[in-house]
Amino acid sequence: MHTIYNLAEGRLISNIQSVPTNDALDYRVLLEQLPGIIYINALGETCATLYMSRQVEPLLGYSQEECLTDPAIWRKLIHPDDFERVEEACTYANTTGQPLCEEYRMFSKTGELLWVRDEALVLCNTQGEGVCWQGILIDITTQKRTEQEHAALQQRLITSQRHESLAALAGGIAHDFNNLLGTILGYADMMLATPTLQTDMRESLEAISAASRQAAHLTRQMLAYSGHGRFQLETLDLTSLLSHIPAQLASSLPTHIDVTVEAPTDLPFVEADLTQIQQLLHNLVRNGIEALGEHAGTIQLRTWQWHTTADDLAIMDVGHTLPPGLYVACEIRDTGCGMDEATRQRIFEPFFSTKFAGRGLGMAAVLGIVQGHGGAMRVTSAPGQGTSVLLLFPAVARAASTASPVFHTTRPFACMLVVEDEALLRELVTRMLTRLGIQVLLAPDGAAGVDLFRKYADTIDGVLLDLTMPKMNGDVAAHFMRAIKPTVPIILMSGYDQVEVGQRFQSLETQGFIHKPFTYTQLKAALATAQNRGSNAVPPRP
Repeated sequence: MHTIYNLAEGRLISNIQSVPTNDALDYRVLLEQLPGIIYINALGETCATLYMSRQVEPLLGYSQEECLTDPAIWRKLIHPDDFERVEEACTYANTTGQPLCEEYRMFSKTGELLWVRDEALVLCNTQGEGVCWQGILIDITTQKRTEQEHAALQQRLITSQRHESLAALAGGIAHDFNNLLGTILGYADMMLATPTLQTDMRESLEAISAASRQAAHLTRQMLAYSGHGRFQLETLDLTSLLSHIPAQLASSLPTHIDVTVEAPTDLPFVEADLTQIQQLLHNLVRNGIEALGEHAGTIQLRTWQWHTTADDLAIMDVGHTLPPGLYVACEIRDTGCGMDEATRQRIFEPFFSTKFAGRGLGMAAVLGIVQGHGGAMRVTSAPGQGTSVLLLFPAVARAASTASPVFHTTRPFACMLVVEDEALLRELVTRMLTRLGIQVLLAPDGAAGVDLFRKYADTIDGVLLDLTMPKMNGDVAAHFMRAIKPTVPIILMSGYDQVEVGQRFQSLETQGFIHKPFTYTQLKAALATAQNRGSNAVPPRP
């Protein structure tokens, strides 16, 4: 005895002694309940639809009758870019007798794009001749979107890792190069300070100094790319900066290019380095001018405030892990030639250019400036459709204080501890300090510096401390020294920017910062500043 559910009549049928025959069961009703579109198509060029289940209507918007009476229904349904591939797959399956299993895009009646998986077979008669296609279309749109999102996330991860690797390489090279440049520039500056220097020698030393300064500019670009650029933060109004760009470009802007600005006056401020942000904006505008070339077009600059969500930040090329919140957005959009995706993927590589090799850091430096300011960036582009660069910077209150601290005078330095891992730079600083009449103690790393400081703490009046060293970094060494002598003035030396150094020393007040490479004159100025800040030193926080 069997009990079955009659789908056609919606009721249970009991006490059936045997399973009904095929004629008794309405298999068509069963097909209508399947989570897919069942279809039967005739073979041949016409490929006429002989049957289409009612699931076609909720999924694609077409009625069964439209599918059966419209000979061009499949051309309407299948995406034009996929149609030829699907035809070839059908021909192959029909010729070989193999099942068809293809994934392709379809348009609904309202124009919505969906992904389907088509699984079908050619049914044959008793003579083995193909009679018709019988298949099922399964909606895989959600699956495809998930796969695409995963692929996009994976690509962003790969890009981010590549940026991090290149940034680490650039930062490491710049750090070591800065030490060497500091030695060259420092000795040249010391010799130039000699009153009896011969004219020809002075000219040679001035050339050496000028070349060293140019090389130092390159290291600053490399540090900017690595996110360790030298920044002097202040509260800035992006609206004001954007508004002045057309006037600044007036003399050099081609007449066939218009620059428009859309910048509200009531936006929050951002905390940023004025010089770096100006360089960033002008670089992006120049890129737009080059993209337009000889063609007439527009470069649009606009800014607005944006309360971002995690989803907004997730699609950024850089900064997709930043916390949601209030940002000031800035967009530079041009109507130029645009880029394909392969080119767009490479624009942040150092020295990559679509013009010619070796052009400079370009967008790599832009990326570093954005990262160094805790911001985000996204570049969108397509051939013939121009390029948009979207920048996000954390917003700060418009009333942010910029008041300078008040310092007090303390006695001059008589003995200083120099902690520096580069031997040539240690020797140079020793000569500079000796010329200033200061006794010098030397340490090649943080651990040795702490040992010397512990031994001669009563004698040492100040410390010149490198930030990045083997065995023990400067920030750790500084805490140990302050634990021994809380009021000792500490001057930091680093090729990294003062903002990052300040973040690493945020729980410990220091009396100065000198950026590598530095000259004899700059060291004298740093010492003078530190002497005025000496009495501000405070014990380390618990």
